[in-house]
Amino acid sequence: MKLLKNDFISLKKGDFIIIAAVLLIAGIAVLLIMRQNSGGYVKITSFSDTSTYPINEDRNIEIIGDNGGHNLVVISDGKVWVKEADCKNRICVNHKPVYKNHESIVCLPNHLVVEVVNNKSNEIDN
Repeated sequence: MKLLKNDFISLKKGDFIIIAAVLLIAGIAVLLIMRQNSGGYVKITSFSDTSTYPINEDRNIEIIGDNGGHNLVVISDGKVWVKEADCKNRICVNHKPVYKNHESIVCLPNHLVVEVVNNKSNEIDN
């Protein structure tokens, strides 16, 4: 059946209820994603050392690895990222800043792992 100029599709009451329900579910999903807890501190693990720093205190941390590798980790505005690295591929430098619980940045050539860890324990795992 072809729609002519004067024909229009009419929506019934049930159609509006379905549209409203879908929009409500989508809105709730967006709010839940945005509410994910940010981490409490940053755990930096190099080849033989592990250090922790609060994520809410701005600082630059220079990491010299056992293999002579160099990384500069920056904590600022509640986010952490690798600003400089002397590895070939520099994937860690090109990684976006991390701030949510259990997000991490890894530099394999320099044996470096930067992870955001929340202060709260996970009730599901306890």
